[in-house]
Amino acid sequence: MASNRRAGGATVPLLFLVLLLGLGAYNYHRNWTAESAAQGPRPFESYATGDLEQLRDAYNSEIVQLERHYSAQERRRVRARSEGLMMGERLDEFERVQRTSGKLREIGTEVADRQARLRDVEKELEYRVALKAGLELHLQRLTSI
Repeated sequence: MASNRRAGGATVPLLFLVLLLGLGAYNYHRNWTAESAAQGPRPFESYATGDLEQLRDAYNSEIVQLERHYSAQERRRVRARSEGLMMGERLDEFERVQRTSGKLREIGTEVADRQARLRDVEKELEYRVALKAGLELHLQRLTSI
């Protein structure tokens, strides 16, 4: 009977410990799920870190090239001449200006697209650096409410 009392005395702290561990696991999972949902999709999740760094460098160089091309096109940007032109010449002039403006828009769109992809790559790299901080992140997930 004495051993039953000792076993019964250890049951309450053991149940309390199991309850604490269960609540901690629940809280950790809840915080991890909220983080994942807030973070959104990770299109470069399956890429290796070295590949992401090379991709970042490639995007940077491509953006620099496109921005140079854009600024060169912008300096050469043409204005429509309207003085002393006949109707057919005005239409030709209008089409020429439209083509030049269309090229500028295309280059601007390409720059914006590359910059958006570069932000995604950098976001993934930052996430991986934060993941390496490991213990702090796990403790934060476990203890934050």
